[in-house]
Amino acid sequence: MATTSRTVANVEAILEAAGTDPDSIVTATVSLTDMDDYEDVNEAYRSSLSEPYPARTCVEVSRLPAPLDVEITVSAELDGDA
Repeated sequence: MATTSRTVANVEAILEAAGTDPDSIVTATVSLTDMDDYEDVNEAYRSSLSEPYPARTCVEVSRLPAPLDVEITVSAELDGDA
Protein backbone atom coordinates (compact mmCIF):
# COMPACT_ATOMS: atom_id res chain seq x y z
CA MET A 1 0.00 0.00 0.00
CA ALA A 2 1.77 3.10 -1.25
CA THR A 3 -0.32 5.39 0.94
CA THR A 4 0.87 3.65 4.12
CA SER A 5 4.53 3.92 3.09
CA ARG A 6 4.07 7.61 2.25
CA THR A 7 2.26 8.25 5.54
CA VAL A 8 5.06 6.56 7.51
CA ALA A 9 7.63 8.63 5.57
CA ASN A 10 5.68 11.79 6.51
CA VAL A 11 5.74 10.79 10.19
CA GLU A 12 9.49 10.21 9.96
CA ALA A 13 9.99 13.65 8.36
CA ILE A 14 7.96 15.36 11.07
CA LEU A 15 9.94 13.58 13.79
CA GLU A 16 13.21 14.54 12.10
CA ALA A 17 12.11 18.18 11.92
CA ALA A 18 11.43 17.98 15.67
CA GLY A 19 14.96 16.70 16.24
CA THR A 20 14.18 13.05 16.87
CA ASP A 21 13.48 9.79 15.03
CA PRO A 22 10.97 6.92 14.94
CA ASP A 23 12.68 5.17 17.88
CA SER A 24 11.27 7.93 20.11
CA ILE A 25 7.64 6.98 19.33
CA VAL A 26 5.78 5.93 22.47
CA THR A 27 2.34 5.28 21.02
CA ALA A 28 0.72 5.20 17.59
CA THR A 29 -2.89 5.30 16.48
CA VAL A 30 -3.64 4.01 12.99
CA SER A 31 -6.95 4.68 11.29
CA LEU A 32 -7.77 2.58 8.23
CA THR A 33 -10.70 2.79 5.86
CA ASP A 34 -10.29 -0.93 5.13
CA MET A 35 -9.03 -3.36 7.79
CA ASP A 36 -7.93 -5.65 4.96
CA ASP A 37 -4.96 -3.25 4.67
CA TYR A 38 -3.80 -4.15 8.21
CA GLU A 39 -0.95 -6.40 7.03
CA ASP A 40 0.37 -3.62 4.79
CA VAL A 41 0.44 -1.36 7.83
CA ASN A 42 2.28 -4.03 9.81
CA GLU A 43 4.89 -4.32 7.06
CA ALA A 44 5.48 -0.55 6.98
CA TYR A 45 5.54 -0.46 10.79
CA ARG A 46 8.18 -3.21 10.99
CA SER A 47 10.33 -1.65 8.28
CA SER A 48 10.37 1.79 9.95
CA LEU A 49 10.48 1.00 13.65
CA SER A 50 12.78 -0.99 15.89
CA GLU A 51 11.83 -3.57 18.47
CA PRO A 52 10.42 -3.26 21.01
CA TYR A 53 7.69 -1.64 18.96
CA PRO A 54 5.68 1.17 20.55
CA ALA A 55 2.13 0.55 21.72
CA ARG A 56 -0.33 0.80 18.87
CA THR A 57 -4.05 1.06 18.35
CA CYS A 58 -5.59 0.34 14.95
CA VAL A 59 -9.18 1.16 14.11
CA GLU A 60 -11.30 0.96 10.98
CA VAL A 61 -13.14 4.15 10.09
CA SER A 62 -15.76 4.82 7.45
CA ARG A 63 -13.70 7.59 5.84
CA LEU A 64 -10.84 10.01 6.40
CA PRO A 65 -10.35 13.63 5.45
CA ALA A 66 -8.85 14.02 1.98
CA PRO A 67 -8.63 11.04 -0.35
CA LEU A 68 -6.65 8.87 2.09
CA ASP A 69 -7.04 5.29 3.23
CA VAL A 70 -4.70 5.50 6.25
CA GLU A 71 -3.95 8.06 8.93
CA ILE A 72 -1.24 7.62 11.57
CA THR A 73 -0.96 9.72 14.72
CA VAL A 74 2.03 9.27 17.01
CA SER A 75 3.22 10.52 20.38
CA ALA A 76 6.98 10.68 20.77
CA GLU A 77 9.47 11.62 23.47
CA LEU A 78 11.59 14.64 22.72
CA ASP A 79 14.93 15.45 24.31
CA GLY A 80 15.75 18.97 25.37
CA ASP A 81 14.84 21.66 27.80
CA ALA A 82 11.20 22.24 28.51
